[in-house]
Amino acid sequence: MMRRVRPLIFLAAIALLCTRPVGMFAQVGATLGGFVSDETGGALPGVTVTITNTSNGTTQALVTGADGNYRAVALSPAPHQIKVELSGFAPETRAVTLTVGADAKVDFRLKVASLSESLTVTGESPLVETARSEPTSVVLADQIQALPVLDRNFLVLAQTLPGSAPLTAGNTSFASTKFGGPADQRNGYTTLIDGGSVDDTDWGSPIVNVSQDAVQEFKVFRNQFDAQYGAALVAVVSVATKSGTNKFGGSGYYFGRDQKLDATNAFATTKLPFDQTRGGGSFGGPIVMNRTHFFGAVEKLNVNNTTLVSLPATNPFATLENGMFPTPTREKMGDVKIDHQFTGNHSAFVRYAYDNQQLGGAKKPLHDVGGGLMLGTNSTDSAIAAHSTVFQDNFVFSDRAVNSFRVHYFKDYLATLPNSDTLGVVRPSFTWGQSSISPQIFDRYDLAMNETLYVNRAHHDMKIGLDLARDDFPFEAHFNEKGVFTFTTDLPFDVNNSRTYPTSFTMQSQGFYDYKSTQVATYVQDEWSVQPRLHVNAGLRCDLDSNMRINQLYTDLFKAPF
Repeated sequence: MMRRVRPLIFLAAIALLCTRPVGMFAQVGATLGGFVSDETGGALPGVTVTITNTSNGTTQALVTGADGNYRAVALSPAPHQIKVELSGFAPETRAVTLTVGADAKVDFRLKVASLSESLTVTGESPLVETARSEPTSVVLADQIQALPVLDRNFLVLAQTLPGSAPLTAGNTSFASTKFGGPADQRNGYTTLIDGGSVDDTDWGSPIVNVSQDAVQEFKVFRNQFDAQYGAALVAVVSVATKSGTNKFGGSGYYFGRDQKLDATNAFATTKLPFDQTRGGGSFGGPIVMNRTHFFGAVEKLNVNNTTLVSLPATNPFATLENGMFPTPTREKMGDVKIDHQFTGNHSAFVRYAYDNQQLGGAKKPLHDVGGGLMLGTNSTDSAIAAHSTVFQDNFVFSDRAVNSFRVHYFKDYLATLPNSDTLGVVRPSFTWGQSSISPQIFDRYDLAMNETLYVNRAHHDMKIGLDLARDDFPFEAHFNEKGVFTFTTDLPFDVNNSRTYPTSFTMQSQGFYDYKSTQVATYVQDEWSVQPRLHVNAGLRCDLDSNMRINQLYTDLFKAPF
């Protein structure tokens, strides 16, 4: 026993040298293992275990070890058939549906064969995860398709799970659900799609939406995570996108709505202009039967909304500012996934996802406020364009060792852009001009790699992993670059009346910052079966971020604090 756990103790000692958290990868595929015995309960080594994905025909063949145990990793979330065979014993076949990130146990007890006897269990075996210690909840494909979600954001469905609720305070276009009780929910959890993090580096919330038709299922891990996870306080949301099957199939949809179906706003005399259209579809199938498959989905959203400004008649700027102003929103998203099985021991997939969002502020005209001074609106637009590419390769070395290698390249552009770039004027009753927090532009280029070795022993299922990431995050700020006057009165400026003078004038220079960081993480996780009814989960994770605090910026500030 001590020989088996020495590698774990050695890696744990190394892990204690590091303490800082970084990003993470997730085990998207499911794990399936178990014990094969004879009628007396004795272990059967050398049993051939063939696991077949019944939706696309791909297979993985294993042989039980000396202790009769087997384990397969990185299996797709889908229905599977497990067949065990050994000369002199009746073959047995069972069916099980695996979910994203599952760690299922299916044991077999083979009978001595009489003639050509075989046993096939037609009913599906229950998914039992006896080795799990963390609470989890899963939303399956049928639920994603059946449950109504008005804005088609799959994370809204997580609000049906324990410990989840709609996010109100600090809500953004990306974060819609809260988990647990951290003060800033946007940084309280992490979202992973096919194992790659899609969290925004500034606010922490997911920056990529995936069409519901492209989501196979997702699972929420709460509180007690395996050592393979990091960069989360209360929850990890792991999403698996759909893969093609041996049958061609797809979907198509269209949604349309306009102001004819709306009631009149209480502050308006007519209905506000509005129309919304959303359309999209998906299609997938085989390229080579039982070996290569594809799946793709696209979606487009156009919303032409209206912002109503209805200042009271007592406001001196009511005549100037009241009205109805267009507020458009646009979004285009799509993804494509190709998976291929080279041999029974070697498979891989590549998935690309794209999301482009334009969230518009109110479009108001320039106003002449006298003296030839033209002032514009202080509303802003949000622009987001994100690209996510994941490649994963799985290779079975032996019945005791499986290797999984993943690369994720993530590029996104996030900007807050003003609808006018005129001089700013702040009055008690209204504000004009360039917004004080725009333009600000965030770019991100992130390359992350993960290597995980799964080791299967009679009483130990181990994961040993290494994460490497390089993050380039340039930031561009143009706050108050046109200048802003602040007044304490609504009275027009009068050079002969000091009460109408501005109390302050602020102008800031442009700011350009380039944050670069190298991140390294190592982890080891052991699921130890002490006894049939006693399992111990033990793990350690070491995280190192070379530039977590933007070291050079703060070094320069300390040199010249004023």
